[in-house]
Amino acid sequence: MKDKILPLMFALLFFLGASAYAMEADATDITLVGGEYGTLKNAPVNDCAGLTNALELDCTALPKSDSFGISVPVEPFELVAGKVYVLSFYAKVTDAYDTLKVSIDDKSGKELTGFTYQLCGQWTQIFVPFKATGNEVNIRMTLGGQLQKVYLGGIRVDASDTTFEGARSGYYMVESDGWETVVVDWGEGMGIGNCADVIANGEYIYAITNKGLHVFQANDRGDNPTLVKSTKPYGDFRQMSITDDGQGLVVTARTNEVFVFDISDPVNPVLASRIDSLEAATGIDIQGKYCFIADRVFGVDIVDISDLYHPVMVSNIPTGETQDCKVYNGYLYAGVWGACKVRVCDVRDVENPRVIGDIQLKGRGDGVNIKQGILYAATGHMESKTPQATSPGYALGNGMEMYDITDPENPVLLSRVRADGRMYCSYPDVWRVSVAGHYAYLASTYNGIYVYDTTDKRLPKRVAHIEVMAKEGEPGFSKSKPKSTWVFPYDPELERHGALIDCDVQDGTMYIANKSNDLYVLHGKDYLAEATDKDDSTVFPKQAYTGSYFSNDLSAMGFKEGRLFQPGSQVWACARYGDYTYVASGADGIYVIDDEMNIISQYPSHDITNDIQIVGNKIYAAENTAGLCIYEIDETSPDKITYKGGYKSGVSPIVEVALSPDARFALVQRGNTSALIDVSDIANPKAYQKFPYTMVYQNQITRECAQDRYLMVFANGSKTVVCDFGVGGSAADPVINETWVSGMRQGFGLAADGDQVLGTAGSKLYRFDPTNKGVYSSSLASNPHVETLSINYTAGVPTVIGDYLLIASRSKGELSVYKLSEDRSVAPALVKKVTFKGNPSRPISDGNRIYLPLGYGGLASFELAGLTSE
Repeated sequence: MKDKILPLMFALLFFLGASAYAMEADATDITLVGGEYGTLKNAPVNDCAGLTNALELDCTALPKSDSFGISVPVEPFELVAGKVYVLSFYAKVTDAYDTLKVSIDDKSGKELTGFTYQLCGQWTQIFVPFKATGNEVNIRMTLGGQLQKVYLGGIRVDASDTTFEGARSGYYMVESDGWETVVVDWGEGMGIGNCADVIANGEYIYAITNKGLHVFQANDRGDNPTLVKSTKPYGDFRQMSITDDGQGLVVTARTNEVFVFDISDPVNPVLASRIDSLEAATGIDIQGKYCFIADRVFGVDIVDISDLYHPVMVSNIPTGETQDCKVYNGYLYAGVWGACKVRVCDVRDVENPRVIGDIQLKGRGDGVNIKQGILYAATGHMESKTPQATSPGYALGNGMEMYDITDPENPVLLSRVRADGRMYCSYPDVWRVSVAGHYAYLASTYNGIYVYDTTDKRLPKRVAHIEVMAKEGEPGFSKSKPKSTWVFPYDPELERHGALIDCDVQDGTMYIANKSNDLYVLHGKDYLAEATDKDDSTVFPKQAYTGSYFSNDLSAMGFKEGRLFQPGSQVWACARYGDYTYVASGADGIYVIDDEMNIISQYPSHDITNDIQIVGNKIYAAENTAGLCIYEIDETSPDKITYKGGYKSGVSPIVEVALSPDARFALVQRGNTSALIDVSDIANPKAYQKFPYTMVYQNQITRECAQDRYLMVFANGSKTVVCDFGVGGSAADPVINETWVSGMRQGFGLAADGDQVLGTAGSKLYRFDPTNKGVYSSSLASNPHVETLSINYTAGVPTVIGDYLLIASRSKGELSVYKLSEDRSVAPALVKKVTFKGNPSRPISDGNRIYLPLGYGGLASFELAGLTSE
């Protein structure tokens, strides 16, 4: 074939192997779609390397979405069914952010594949992989509907020599268009280890790692700071914020919860207190006396920290799976991860917070920032909630969105920008954004840091892309071991890139938190501002509150002889010994109370007490960073307990515990994994076996032994470990099965029911005999050895007490009570469902009364006989 220039001066190229062919076409090869909305013409290009001319789409009349653009016939490309191809083109808008829907259609106009791309004001090459079916007729490219000129150029289709998953995909901004790449050498770190967050606060810079809190002193402009203090390790530090008066520093630490430091002496931080968060404390914002803690699926906690040494939980907002949050002018904006949104809440009355709306994002939500009425939302991974690896849009949700929130109930989208290439990696799944003047700094993990000039909010301009990197053969390089679903915007066989999850700027210097390695410092760039912007809110949450948010009227809920114990701390669990109840009360330690809910004694624990079990006269308490702590009850004076020994593994938190029938072994949740601990010598417990399967995040252990011999612990959607101790603990050594993939997921649970085990799964209740080895051959959902019963959809963790099944959902505040048939062969009947102000967890019973932990709602007690009453 001969090369031929089209009448529109626009070449459509088809590449196969090393040979290139230009296809013959006439003026009708490219067709204008929606001519009533604008015009199409050829235009010269002088600002895009490799491109000399392009199509100019001039939208002059407001069109319906996806009604104005071009159509390109596929026939000249001679596509072969089953082969993988990549459509690529350059794109640029002129006045405002817009979208471009690319679809490859059959002759009926049905879309065979496609994706909607986000366009910006700088030349970007976009790659669209697809697998040919043989039915392709047209490539349709239509705009989102802005009145402006949009340029498309260099349209071509290449045959790929790899799989669909391996084909090039996504956005690649042309570097000649006014921005630079900056590579920081891997070996130039400050030497403090994997850095999760950094704050530049005038003379001092604070950074957190899993090794502790680190304080640097700033030096002359252009010089690196000097490390002046490193604390001991405290936990899995994630994010931090400084109080408005500069006297306090609050650090979230996932399942290690929250640490409050007094930094009135900046170089000598003092641990002032612990905040017992509802779940995995992740994001944080502080405004005035209130600290807002993003608590993953439990939403956002509101805590009064006016006294750093005595924080007070005020309320909670059920915002969904929240990774980060920001308060501005009396409204809270929560980055919700899996649901791909920012949830907007009115928090002007902190005891009556309310959700007022959602901002739907094109990517998983996380970091949010707000300056001068503009919301900056960092996004990651996927644009949709249910991504498909076979979609050309897989892993293209990495970027930033900007909204005008002058009216919080009616936010207005201003723009979206995208990182280069595809990126999906499940850890660390963190992306944040900082703002300084007219610059926004997007920290996008393995995508690096992108710097944008946001002078024009409708058309942010990339000015820099910053990476920390080591190439093969360089110091610091190591090959990663990605999962099959992970993708990166580089070749992990040849390059190692840092997971850059946060940054701060001060005095023309950027401080970079690289979760993969260290803290880094970058100097001497025009786009590194003098300081990050401070909060410019003018409306604030009211200062007074009554402390009544976590109040419950048990009588009105239909519970007989209801009683409440409300210590002010969070009640996680309880256990009975004689006539006393021993209460795991979070930051307050262990309370001993009588049947009238009167405090008999209190024992401050070594750290936050998350769980408690009693066997004989021994107390086994899960005390977070202090590990598993064992106490002995004085049998003659049960209100007195004495510490006897414990097990800990660094600062990895132990948050849940269950005992073997003879109490020789304790099955514990240890961080995000589990372990079996030999506690036969209570003065010197030792790890017996560790299980590496990831848990998310609590209540995944059976509390009682089925058949007086079996305990189980499940990882989220992965392995369920079965420990057989023999009847009554008669086995010399436990028999451990680590092969079963049960399909159990977070938010549900397993419970012993005599000789059987029950498992909850929404509208299904599973029942099985743990001695039947056939059970362990497949998941519960598709197992012939498992009985499946239908129930009302109920999330939560089950407990069987007599003929009742109680399912408690801490995240939803719900307790559902089912009546079980005597032989358990009939689906149980729902007899009561209530919602508490608080977080109910597994109840216990003394045979007459139920004792139900309610988190900050305290401990509820009511008659077992009255469970069926309304």
